[in-house]
Amino acid sequence: MKFKRNPRKFTLNSIAPIQERLRYINSYCYSGDRYKFARAIGVAADVLKRALFEKPQMSLRLVAQVIMHTSIRADWLLIGAGPMFSGQRGVPKIIPGELSLPARLQTRYPVFDTLTVGVPPAFTAVPIHAIDSAPESALTAEHIAAAQAIYSARIADKPVVCFLGAQALSAGAGILAGEMLTQQYVTGVATTGQGLVRDIQAANIVTPPDLNYIARLAANQGLGYGEALGRWGFPHRDVNRRSVVHAAYTLSLPATAHVEVGEIDQHASATARGAELGAAIGAASYTDFLIFTEQVRHILSDTGGVFIVAGEADRGLNLFFKAYAAVKSTGVPLSAFTVILMSNIIQPHFQEQVRSHGGHYHSLQGNYRANVCRLLEACTAVYSGNIPHDLRQRPSIEPRTEVD
Repeated sequence: MKFKRNPRKFTLNSIAPIQERLRYINSYCYSGDRYKFARAIGVAADVLKRALFEKPQMSLRLVAQVIMHTSIRADWLLIGAGPMFSGQRGVPKIIPGELSLPARLQTRYPVFDTLTVGVPPAFTAVPIHAIDSAPESALTAEHIAAAQAIYSARIADKPVVCFLGAQALSAGAGILAGEMLTQQYVTGVATTGQGLVRDIQAANIVTPPDLNYIARLAANQGLGYGEALGRWGFPHRDVNRRSVVHAAYTLSLPATAHVEVGEIDQHASATARGAELGAAIGAASYTDFLIFTEQVRHILSDTGGVFIVAGEADRGLNLFFKAYAAVKSTGVPLSAFTVILMSNIIQPHFQEQVRSHGGHYHSLQGNYRANVCRLLEACTAVYSGNIPHDLRQRPSIEPRTEVD
């Protein structure tokens, strides 16, 4: 391939993101050794240094050299779309460098300050008892009461966080939850590792992202798993909204993923530095736990917010009460909160447990997708005034603006 002596330069606005991605390639693939990076792509070290660290100025030739001599995808390098590496599994031609964690977290969402935490009390698991699945649920008084609780929380500017287990996402509840995010009935979502897999499957994208790679990105950048997946795991400006994680990211709302090592099949993939992968998964999940705990802190303050659990109720409530214990140990006064539980199984102790912590409890039995659909319907009716609500003040919530 031949180039002109003075190849066309990119504009300043287009260079800055490319420069950021080049620095990431240098860190991730070459352990920060720009001389090794320069040799690999066949350019002078001083040319690469200017492209990486000085005032953005780079040529098409440099970008072409990176694409020709590595397995970096052109669409990822130029516009940040799709996976970083070519190939279904995203395996680079070169062995990644050592994982480097930042000194402080750089997530755009507030995180819980662990320096304020005392020793939280032990949490005892609650036994669960399976029952037969209920038929498609109709709109009931319980749905209306749950919608009124959501309305009361949102009119007071309190969070409504929805935990979606893998079963609920498999049933198609994620698309409806994404609509609740868009309408601002819900302000954040949480899920598990298997939930991430189901959410990606629901998105039905051509090249599914490698969750191990997403974990490394999140750890290196000081982000949570959910934010990193929303930012890098889906095609640029995907407007289909099949993924609730990506929908949350485009709306600048937190989506947290609480992943256990070994929960996802990709965790067993071959890797040159398994300990680093484990550290990355842990770092990404821990950041998400801090983001989640900060949301719980706001749920427990003043008039109180709402926590919705759809699927994997034992895991979702355990996560909530772990965060509850951390917030309580700071010594701040706690307000009443509301838990809305959607489940196909009877869990008699959950209601008692929620109320013993000062919370209100609503149980929606039946199919996950149907229950989320009915709750969305009830919220729309309450917000529009077709169904009365307890507060006289009408909601004054501006539509949320999407981001790139």
